[in-house]
Amino acid sequence: MPCRLLVPRLSLVLILLCWSTLASAEEATSFKDLDYGVAFFDLYQERYYSSAVNLGISLQQQKLRHHKEEAELLLGSMLLYYGMHDDAEALFTRHTQLQQSPVSDRAWFYMAKLRYQRGLHDAGLKALLNIQGQLPDELERERYRLQAMLLMAQERFDLAAEVSRQTQSPDDLFAQYNLAVALKKSKKTKESYRTLYRLISLEAETPEAEMLQHKARIILAQIHLEYGNTENAIALLLKIPFDGVFADQALITLAWTYYQHGESASALAPLRLLKERNSTDIQAKEAWLLEGYIQEHANAQHEAKKSYNNAITHYQREINKLDEVIDSLGDGRFLDQLLPQLHGVSQGWGWEEHLDLPKESGPYIAVILSRDHFFEALKNLHDLRYLNDQLSTWQSDMPSYQHMLKLRQTRYNEFLPLLALVKGNKHYESLIRQHQQLTQQLNEIDQQEAIYQLLDEKAIKQLDRLSQIETTLEKLPKGDLYDDYQQRYQHLKGLLMWELSASFKPRSWQRRKELRAQQQLLDSAAEKRKNLTKTKLTTPQMFAEYEAQINDMGYQIETLSQRIDQLYTLQEEDLLEQAADALQQYRNQLMLYRDQAYYRVAYIKDSALNTRQVQAVE
Repeated sequence: MPCRLLVPRLSLVLILLCWSTLASAEEATSFKDLDYGVAFFDLYQERYYSSAVNLGISLQQQKLRHHKEEAELLLGSMLLYYGMHDDAEALFTRHTQLQQSPVSDRAWFYMAKLRYQRGLHDAGLKALLNIQGQLPDELERERYRLQAMLLMAQERFDLAAEVSRQTQSPDDLFAQYNLAVALKKSKKTKESYRTLYRLISLEAETPEAEMLQHKARIILAQIHLEYGNTENAIALLLKIPFDGVFADQALITLAWTYYQHGESASALAPLRLLKERNSTDIQAKEAWLLEGYIQEHANAQHEAKKSYNNAITHYQREINKLDEVIDSLGDGRFLDQLLPQLHGVSQGWGWEEHLDLPKESGPYIAVILSRDHFFEALKNLHDLRYLNDQLSTWQSDMPSYQHMLKLRQTRYNEFLPLLALVKGNKHYESLIRQHQQLTQQLNEIDQQEAIYQLLDEKAIKQLDRLSQIETTLEKLPKGDLYDDYQQRYQHLKGLLMWELSASFKPRSWQRRKELRAQQQLLDSAAEKRKNLTKTKLTTPQMFAEYEAQINDMGYQIETLSQRIDQLYTLQEEDLLEQAADALQQYRNQLMLYRDQAYYRVAYIKDSALNTRQVQAVE
């Protein structure tokens, strides 16, 4: 049955870059730019491609006013993930030149990581020296961890150990492990020894930390073995589970330790366990040869010869299987089974765990994946396939854009007669003239304070009623009754005149308010007529520009698709080359073991022949 990729081997530097950027950006309690929040959401959903594209567009269109620097650093880290080192370096370099930028220190840090990844160790150290302040939280610890790694890459182990000792917490297992390695490389074995023992005495809170402690136990056992302290080495190795990641290395080391301790029988037990595991680890393959070697030195020549012959058979069988796998790389079977699985897989981490390597190569997954370049080539194939799918989707959308543009053009042509009708409408000019006349009349009324103007229906009726009363009074005969009616009439008239005079200004203000509302409507209509006129002039040009843009995008998509096809072919070749090279080196080592077994068998036969000849002479 097909084997799965159980241990994903992603580039550690790129992972740290992405998530370190996330950690630093999370300092903000809220997102003030919506586009930045959307990109961050895509990133957490492991839609890295969408996040990078949206960030790039938002930055280009200058939509990010509050998170511009953070967005550029985040974009730079994702560019590194996609292998666009030159673009990322240009972005980081620009920030390092902005001495007043709040993110310039982090830019220097990322620049150092980028240069470390490229093998530019001197330049990486110089970048770290340009950091002026303290980095946020985990980045500050990683800064000195990176400095130690750069120094170790330059084989400046003493200084690397000093940096690790002064900057890293004694409770940090990974830091203590790096410190122990630096000390061991600087030939400070005793100090390295103490550091490793302190490491394995700490509490391992994660499975990764526990595995690190197992690795430390193996190193300690090897140190004890160098000094002949086999009992201590055995005690350490027996604490390592024989079904874990370091089981093969622990078992082969345990076998050698028992052998040097003079317990040949005990040494054979871990070797037999290794043989039963049938691991493809090259150290485990050594067990077949070591078994015969231990038996030979225990003067069990017959058993040794048998073990050597079994080793020869095993090695030759593995070599034949490897030849079949290498042949499958050349005849296309490997790619035919692997590549279809890259279609439609997710962008985030973990997709590689669900890939089924071709059946023939199943037992040699660990051998192939031991090459970081193979996994990088596989990831590149995945990214290229995803990008090609995106381009195909965009290409299929092009006819829809062209159809929408034609619909808009058709709709525009249908509205052209209405546009001409609106532009030539004389009623609008008539309304303007009426408005101007009303405004002028109101100004004259205000100047003359004509209180009998701007009356409402109630006031007009009251004036008519007052006029009728005056007419009736003129027809009455003179006398006391007439004088009484006349007095009442004058009193009523005075009250009405006072009321009309007092309400004149409110009535005038109300009319002006109505005229202002009318003016706003006229202004709005004028603006719309102006826009319609402008639209009639610019819309045909806009349609032409959109059509040219759609055609240009279609051409760019087609060009990029052809480029991706070329890169995909080259990446396939690189993938096969990496797999073939890893398998060939593994095959060469097996051939060396097989030849050594042949030699030991010949030696045993020669020794037995010489012994018989001596006995015959005697």
